[in-house]
Amino acid sequence: MKTRTLELQNYLHPDEATLNLNHVNLSVKDIKDTIIPFLNNHPQITTLKIGFNDIGDAGAKALSTLTTIRTFESDNSGIGIEGTAALAANTYFSLESNKLPSSLTHG
Repeated sequence: MKTRTLELQNYLHPDEATLNLNHVNLSVKDIKDTIIPFLNNHPQITTLKIGFNDIGDAGAKALSTLTTIRTFESDNSGIGIEGTAALAANTYFSLESNKLPSSLTHG
């Protein structure tokens, strides 16, 4: 199986504070092995957009460990109750500016 390399610099907004990974077909492995280390090494990134990726609860739980992200957008990412609870428990996220998964807010 061929390993995919994510060039995350290509997804960094010109303001260098936003990483837009919407529609990138992310896996939980991408999140754990590439995205989290990248974000930990780039603390100026405070907004993460990962909508329309099937990361599920496992991906959300992994992302819930981040301490530099303040705004998190994850619409249509397969995140359920467990993943949302993990994200909500992260006291670094600004609850006013985050978008919860639509599957939980439209019911």
